[in-house]
Amino acid sequence: MRQDFFISDRMRRILGMIVEDYTLSGEPVGSRTIARKSDLSLSPATIRNIMADLEESGLLFQPHTSAGRIPTEKVLRFYIDYLLNVHELSDEERQTIRSRCAGHPVEPVDLFRETSRVLSSSSHYLGVVWAPRLSLVVLQHIEFVKLRKHLVLVLLVSTTGLVHNRLIEVEEDFGQSELDHLSDHLNSLLSGLSLHQVKETLLEQMRQ
Repeated sequence: MRQDFFISDRMRRILGMIVEDYTLSGEPVGSRTIARKSDLSLSPATIRNIMADLEESGLLFQPHTSAGRIPTEKVLRFYIDYLLNVHELSDEERQTIRSRCAGHPVEPVDLFRETSRVLSSSSHYLGVVWAPRLSLVVLQHIEFVKLRKHLVLVLLVSTTGLVHNRLIEVEEDFGQSELDHLSDHLNSLLSGLSLHQVKETLLEQMRQ
């Protein structure tokens, strides 16, 4: 890892191992995992302290207190830019991608599968595409839209632009103004939280 991040060599090596482990597993990485794989002869407690320092520096993120850490988007972007020799797509490559994606079903699973195929054929490398674990997605906005009596469309928008929608049946016939009021209240309460934190916050509200 280059010297763009002003951290010690030991911290840089641990950060590199966290990135590699996370890109393979997609799961938060704990200090014990790094202690087993590292040749630095450091205890899990020491590595945990280093990971806490990296988190304070904005290089790692802990989705919740009982989990390990994951690299931030800034760190992952650095690794992509540093490790890959990026070149501009040719007009032929652009046209190929457009023709393969045009009219493709927008179901997430199908979209990720086709994107992986396009990446593989365009780069001649294995193409891997994955979505973040749902519990780690950070909520930006929630909205309720009345479709008809007792039927409401729920829209969840993440900070990365991911949109999830679901139809729910409700016993009471809510008006749109009531749904807008509920949306405003939940947005003020939950915006900026991961879906895991959203769940914990709502459960806490219900206990009160």
